[in-house]
Order: sequence, then C-alpha cells, then structure tokens
Amino acid sequence: MPFSRGAVLFKALAASLLLPITTAVSGATAANVTSSHCPAFTESSLYRTPGNTLTADPSNWVQTIRSAEPGDEVLLEDGTYTFDGYAVVFEKPLTIRSKSGRPQDVVIQGHGYGEPSEALMVMADDVHIADITVKDVHDHAISFKENFARSIVYNVDLVDIGTQHIKGSHMGPDGVIACSNIGYQNPTGTGDYNSGIDLHGAVSWTIRDNTFYNIYGDGSGCVVDRDCGTQYPGGGSAILIWNNSKDNTIERNKITESFRGISLGLSTPYSGGMVRNNVIYRGLAGKEGVNGFIEADTGISMIGAENVVVEGNTVILAGDYPGAIEVQDASGIKVVNNLISKPVWNRGNADYNGCTSQNAADCDDEAFGNTLLPPIAMQTADASSDTDNTSEISEAPPASEKDAQAILADAQPAVIPLPEESIDATSTDSEAKDLLTRINTAMAQLQQERMLATTERLKMMEERLRFKEATLELREMNVTQREAKLRKTLLTIQESINSTISADEP
Repeated sequence: MPFSRGAVLFKALAASLLLPITTAVSGATAANVTSSHCPAFTESSLYRTPGNTLTADPSNWVQTIRSAEPGDEVLLEDGTYTFDGYAVVFEKPLTIRSKSGRPQDVVIQGHGYGEPSEALMVMADDVHIADITVKDVHDHAISFKENFARSIVYNVDLVDIGTQHIKGSHMGPDGVIACSNIGYQNPTGTGDYNSGIDLHGAVSWTIRDNTFYNIYGDGSGCVVDRDCGTQYPGGGSAILIWNNSKDNTIERNKITESFRGISLGLSTPYSGGMVRNNVIYRGLAGKEGVNGFIEADTGISMIGAENVVVEGNTVILAGDYPGAIEVQDASGIKVVNNLISKPVWNRGNADYNGCTSQNAADCDDEAFGNTLLPPIAMQTADASSDTDNTSEISEAPPASEKDAQAILADAQPAVIPLPEESIDATSTDSEAKDLLTRINTAMAQLQQERMLATTERLKMMEERLRFKEATLELREMNVTQREAKLRKTLLTIQESINSTISADEP
C-alpha cells in the first residue's frame, strides 16, 4: 500500500529531525564545518588574503581591533572574551575569527539580559566575522548599521540572545550569513521581541546552510524585560527579511522547533529572490508561555512580497495552523516542488502560481509539484529535553485508502532537498553524528520513494494519454459513420422528392 510505505518513511524523517537540536548543536558544543557548502572559512571562496595578521587574547582584543589597519585580520586565541560599554564597534574593513577555526574555542560573553547592549556592531564595508561564539547578550550578537556593504558572517554560534541574534538596519548590499548555528539553549528566549536573523532593507544577501533552533518567545509580549505587552506572543521568525528588501537568496537552512520559520515582507515591501531547499520541522503545536499556551505559526510566510520563487522546501509542522506556506497581499509568487504537511494558504489578495482564490480547493497545488504529506501527531514531550521522543510520533491516517493513495501515490512529487551537513563530521558528539546520519538517510529514502512515485505517475499519464487518443480516434470514426449515414439519408430523401416531382408532372 502506498500510504503504509510512504508513511513509514515520513515517520522516520520526522523522528530523525525530532532529536533535540540543542543536543546536537547547542551553542559552542559543535563546530559547523565541514561540507561541500561549508568548508573551513580559510578554504572557502569568501575568505580574503589579509593585509596583516594580528593575534589577540582576552586582555587586548578590543584594543587590537581598534588599532588594526583596514584589510587586516585579527586572530583570537582560545578563551572567554568580555568587553566594556554597549558594543565592540568595527569602523574599518577587518576580518575577525578564532585562531583555531573552531567557534567553541572563542566565546564572546555578553553582559546578560539585565543590561541593554550588543556585542559586535558593524559600521564599515567588508567586515568579516567567523569561527566564534557569542552568547548572553541583551539585544544583538551581531548588528549591521547604515549602508555598509559586503558583510560576511560565517561559522559562528550565536546563543541565548535577548532580541535578534543578527540585526540589520538598512545595511548595504551583497552580504552573506552562512554555516552558522543560531538559537536558544533554553527552551525559549526571554520576551517576544526575538528572532534569529532580522534584516531591514537587505539587497542581494545570501542566507545559507545555517541551523536555527528554539527561536521562540515566552508569551510575555516584552522586549526582553521591558515594554511588556507590546510584542506579539510567541516571538518572531527564525529568518525575517523585510522593509524594502529585495533579491535575496535563502537556501539550505534547517529550522527546528521555532515559532515561525521564514518571513518575507511582513506587510512591508519586498521583491524578488528565492527561498529554496530549506528544511523546517516543528513537532509541537506550540509551547507553554508565561501567560498560557502559545500556538505556533507558519513555516514560510510572504505578506506584502512580490516575484519570489519558493521551491524545493520541506515544511513539516504539527498543530492546527492551516498553512505550511502562506501568502497575503502578494503578487507574482511561485510556490513549486515543495514537500509540505499543510496546504499552501492564500490569506487574501494574493497571486501565487497564477491563482488568486482564497479557497485552497480552487488552487491545484499538486499541479505545481507541491506534495501534501499525511499529518503527524503532536509530540507530547518537551522537544528541548534530552530524551529521544521518537516513540511519541505517529501519523494520523487519511480518511480512506483512496485519500491515502491520492496523497502518497497520485501526488506530483516535489524536489526533495538533501541538505548538506551543518555538523562537524569529525565531531566526537555521537548524537550529533547520529542525527546527521538519520536525517540524510531518511531523506534519501524518501527521495527514492518519490522518484518511484514519479515514474508510476508518468506511466499512468502515458496510459491516460493513450486512452484519450484512442477515444478521440473512436469519436472520429463515429463522426465519419454518422456523416455517411446522414448523407445516405439525405440522398434517400432527395430521391424521394425527385420521384414525387416526376409523378406530379402532367
């Protein structure tokens, strides 16, 4: 039975993804390289040859950054780094990274949630930050100001940041955020003004190969510890790009157990770009907050966006939220070849795939390769615990075998993204390596199943085409026969008329 086979593979995929991300990549416990997309920073195409190389330690790092010349590289020795004041400011093109190349070896310790502050503030073109950890900051771990261009953030761990882990305020174009881990070691952040990445006015940025985990607010509506009641309960998105942003690429990111996955526009102008080959998984319908239960939101949201391609993503969400992907006040959106556990939801005044109806039944998502998976039961245990809760996952079967076949056999298969590893293949963390193996194995199996389904569907389409051709031939034959009969009848009538006329002549 197609449903049984597909459901088992889907359950395996869900079980693999459900392993706590905080166990596998909890802040500074695991490096993020290597894979074909995430080599060591110095071996990547993003690395530039420095003018001079300076070495710093916790006692002199801020002064070393201030005294460096444009184009220099500052290597940080192993240790825990602190700073005075609101933030460490970069006012010239520089590279800063750990000497070892491992984020866990260099930890920039913030002032905690009690004091408004940032950690690293970028106010220059061509600032590159790599191979470090930043944690426990009231506001932002890394921020981009003004219109400075070509910023790079690579292989960093950003942990337990009060508001947005990375914040950009109308920064310059052509930035990259890649191969990094961003999230909360605690089950949620403090307050609801939080997100993983929040960029205003981003143009031609690339956000790729990152892991986001537990990006969730606490339901208080606070900005960390102040202005309570002013924020939407649940927090923000793992990735939010909005406010006159355009032409950005978001690809191969993994987002787990977060309130909302990827948002473009958020009721502000946004245009162009792609959201492709991302994996978004949430095994919980929501979380308990300080003021009660917080119901989780969508996987991918485009509100106010235009001309965006959303392709090849896997979005698996438990709970009752009606859309895995949602569009509203949007135009020219293409949503194709996605593997989703909820429909694409047109919330109104939106055009995706040329469809403008709010009734999902009027938009044939499967015609565009968007395959709807059978629903999953909610995970009953806390996803942030160290217990493997795979036994708590089960699929809720469709209403009938016909429905099951429609979902898993007759659906047009999507292009399944096979994400590259964001976990260090040389790590001694057995759970991290096991998580990686299980994700890739399950997704490869699912890809194979879906390729088989594609073959069967093509065969079925060929048979239907042959049947239609045969039907048309039969109809043509029937028309020819009817024409012959009609001519014969007309001839008979004409002969009868002629005979009558002849008989009546004197």
